[in-house]
Amino acid sequence: MSDKSKSDITKPLTWLAVLHVLGVIGLRFHETQEIFTRLIPVYFLVTLAVLLYYQKHWNIRIIGFLFFVFTAALAIQALGLHSGTVFGLFRYGKVMGPKVFDTPIAIGVMWLVIIYCAGLLVKNLKYNSFINAGLAAAMLVMLNVLIEPVAMKLGMWGWEDRRVPAQNYAAWFVVSYLFVLLMLNLKAKLRNDLAPYVFVVIAGFFLAVNLF
Repeated sequence: MSDKSKSDITKPLTWLAVLHVLGVIGLRFHETQEIFTRLIPVYFLVTLAVLLYYQKHWNIRIIGFLFFVFTAALAIQALGLHSGTVFGLFRYGKVMGPKVFDTPIAIGVMWLVIIYCAGLLVKNLKYNSFINAGLAAAMLVMLNVLIEPVAMKLGMWGWEDRRVPAQNYAAWFVVSYLFVLLMLNLKAKLRNDLAPYVFVVIAGFFLAVNLF
C-alpha cells in the first residue's frame, strides 16, 4: 500500500466526524434512537476500514497483531461474560449484531479500533514502551467511563444492579495495557496519521451522547 500524506487525512477525518455527529443526533431522539443504536457496530466497522486503509505500511506482523487483538478481545469478553471473573457480572443486549459464544463480533471490532488508535497516539512519546502503554491504558479507561453509561442507556450491555464495578475498569486497564505494550514492541512500521484524531472523535462521540 502506498504512503498517504498528512494532507490526505482531512477528507476521511471530516467524513468520520460527520458520521459520528449524525450518530449523536440520531441517538438523541426517541423516534430514531433504536435505529442508530443498531448502527453503532456499523460505525466501528466503517471506522476500522478507514483506519486500515490509512495504515502506511503492511507486513505479516501487523496483520498478525490486528488479528490477534480482534480474536483475543472477543475471547476475553466471552470469558468475562460467562464467568464474571474478568469484568464483573454483565450481559449483552440484542442491538450489537451477530454473536460468537454470546459475545457480539462488534465488540472485537471496537477493541481493535480503540487499541490501534490509542497505541498510535502514544507511540512517539519520549518515554519507554512501558510508560507509554500505561498512558494509553489510562486513556482507554477514561474512554470506558464515557462508554458505560451510553451502553447501559441504549441496551448495548448491562450490569448487575445497573452499577459498573471497579473490577471492570481495572480489567480494562490491564487488558489495554497488555495489548498496547505488545503493539509498541511489535518491531513493525505502525504508522497512521489519522488514528490519533479518530480516538478524539470516538471520545467526543460518547461524551456528546452522555451530555445530550
